[in-house]
Amino acid sequence: MKTEALARDLKDFGLFRGLAVPWSAAEDGALFVRGAFRRSLDRWRRSGNPLPLLDSHQARSVRNVIGKVVDAEETDAGLEIIAQLVPTPDGDRIRERLELGAVTGLSVGVKVLRERRPRQYERDAGAMRVIEEAALREVSLVVFPAHSGARVLALDEDPPKTWTPADRLVLRARVHLMRTRAMAYDIAPDKDLPRTWTPEDVLRLRIRVQAMRTRAMAYSL
Repeated sequence: MKTEALARDLKDFGLFRGLAVPWSAAEDGALFVRGAFRRSLDRWRRSGNPLPLLDSHQARSVRNVIGKVVDAEETDAGLEIIAQLVPTPDGDRIRERLELGAVTGLSVGVKVLRERRPRQYERDAGAMRVIEEAALREVSLVVFPAHSGARVLALDEDPPKTWTPADRLVLRARVHLMRTRAMAYDIAPDKDLPRTWTPEDVLRLRIRVQAMRTRAMAYSL
């Protein structure tokens, strides 16, 4: 029962799964081959550093960071990711666009480390350059992806298999903190809210907090 409750809370934190890089030529002629991200993903996992999820590759401000990649692996289809939107009004607005299907595109920011000219069969498939190794810097939600197959595949994704008990404990702590802070809003609704927030933002937060408080009952079962 507690596992089911945790999964429900994870959905409130905006997890989604997507295919960030298919193993076929993009419209711009770039072809990533399987294995291109293997070393980069290994370094990322060992480092413990965040892999940002950006809004359309914009990185001039921290406000352009709309979430983070929590898991990534190379599969038969391509580079698949599980990402998490920030639990803020901005994250809620992006989630609404994903639910509507208004935005589904994914794109990656990389540093190309090794590439070659395409072979004949690769040129026949539309490739103009073949990227054999790349360092993954970020993943972005975009309106027009460079590859038409780079898309969000599923919302409300289950927790990544790579998450450790410590990862789950951290999330439980965040959920508990949100429920604790919710009590303050009954006394001082505007406490610690950003000045730029609109009444709509405040309403969204109140709805979100109420949902958390309702789901909190499941933890005691």
